[in-house]
Amino acid sequence: MINLLPQKEKQELLFLKNRNLVIVLGSITMIFLICLSLVLLSLKFYILQKVSLEKSILDDTESEYQTDNFLLLLESINQYNKSLSRADSFYKKQLYFSSALKEVAGIQRSQSLRFDSIVLEKNSEDDKIKANIYGISSNRDALLAFKENIEKQDGFVNVYIPPDNLVKPTNVNFNLSFEIDPVK
Repeated sequence: MINLLPQKEKQELLFLKNRNLVIVLGSITMIFLICLSLVLLSLKFYILQKVSLEKSILDDTESEYQTDNFLLLLESINQYNKSLSRADSFYKKQLYFSSALKEVAGIQRSQSLRFDSIVLEKNSEDDKIKANIYGISSNRDALLAFKENIEKQDGFVNVYIPPDNLVKPTNVNFNLSFEIDPVK
């Protein structure tokens, strides 16, 4: 098909065609933007409604847990938690003399060595246990062997026998002191 229209009319037709295309595309874009804004607006109202509903549920729940009985129960639970925390801290700091006594009793000694008393005290400067053993040994060699056995034990430090306990060769009344480090 041959177009016999003059150049000026061809340009006008092209201009009208482009203008109609712009109008159609602009209308479609405007309709799209209007629909998008309506969807976003409805989404906004939906979210505001949900937030309002959740806030009212939260307010109801908070008012339920703000009763006098609940507040007393909450205060009581907090007091028990503090007490348990203090008790736990106290027991973690405790030294168990029974285990120290078991270690002292388990040290090898001769049959001629007899204990009259064992005194265990907590050393206030550090967490060591100070032990004093009072007893009778049939001879000095048995006492010295016992002292060496104590020195060989892990965690037993500062073993001391007063020199006057070693003067008599037989029937020795002795006082032996040492420290037990419970960490070792």
